[in-house]
Amino acid sequence: MKLALEPDVDADSAIVRVLNAECAARESVERAATEVGLIAENARAQARRLQERTEQRVQAVAERFERERLARLAQISAAMKALEQTQPLTADDAARVQGAVQSVAQQLIRGQP
Repeated sequence: MKLALEPDVDADSAIVRVLNAECAARESVERAATEVGLIAENARAQARRLQERTEQRVQAVAERFERERLARLAQISAAMKALEQTQPLTADDAARVQGAVQSVAQQLIRGQP
């Protein structure tokens, strides 16, 4: 009995299909990996832009606060200087003070509240 090896067309065809599917799957995985890399890089770039904008906004708020603080301190300092300056009493002022002192003295002497 003689054994003849005949090519099995169906098996060869199945192997080719499997190899083609494997190749297609590898390409798909490579495309997906590339896509994931691009998505990740875009997300990092977006996060950097957001961080930069946030830092700029925080800096702007801090600068505005500092300007307002300095302006308010200047106002307070000017008011303090104005209060520290003594002004001489006018004759009318002295008369009113003298009258108030006499009134209080009379009330104390008489025992009136």
